Amino acid sequence: MIDSVNIINDLQYLFFPDCCLGCEKIITKKAYPLCVHCRHELPLTSYNRLTENHTDRILYGRVRLRHAYSLLWYHRNSLVQRIIHQIKYRHQEAAGAFFGRWIGHQLLEYPELTSVDMVIPVPLHPEKKRKRGYNQTEKMAWAMAEVLQAEFRKDILKRTAGKRTQTKVNRINRNFNEDNPFMAEPRVDLRGKHILLTDDVITTGATLEFCAHALASHPEVTLSIATLAITA
Repeated sequence: MIDSVNIINDLQYLFFPDCCLGCEKIITKKAYPLCVHCRHELPLTSYNRLTENHTDRILYGRVRLRHAYSLLWYHRNSLVQRIIHQIKYRHQEAAGAFFGRWIGHQLLEYPELTSVDMVIPVPLHPEKKRKRGYNQTEKMAWAMAEVLQAEFRKDILKRTAGKRTQTKVNRINRNFNEDNPFMAEPRVDLRGKHILLTDDVITTGATLEFCAHALASHPEVTLSIATLAITA
């Protein structure tokens, strides 16, 4: 039975080989999702060596956080943009899990994050999720929760309105916008929980700010944030 499964897997790989998400060269299953060259080319933030970082600074004074972390620097027309595009639009959920585990192990180096109770992904608008078929951040958040031995919950935070991306809304307009497009499930008791909020990329921090304020509607909630990348 095992030999039959191996033969089927080998045939599947023969006709549908794994490709590097960065350069699209054929790679082995063990190397997925990136070839050795692309792994070495990743622009790591090295935030685990710093007491302060740019993710903290973007949200400083807007959201009270225990900690904020991003794994990679994001540039337009870059290797990181190609990887995120593959995860976001090409159903590369296994790659999302790979990076989620990577981030999770990085976060274990921070003593203040060993107390994370729950990992929550930023939700998509229902219409966008229906068209895309999945939320690319969920698998990443699930993998982080597994490494951190925390609870993964995708039912706590909901997007109620606003299909327009929040990265295009300037900070002044956001300050006068009282209609938060996100809400936290009121029937779940989050009192005293340490929540890790996750997303793929942070640019202006608008989306994460709205989500954080929604979660903060529950009393005594501690918030931290982790993203795959941050815009340089």
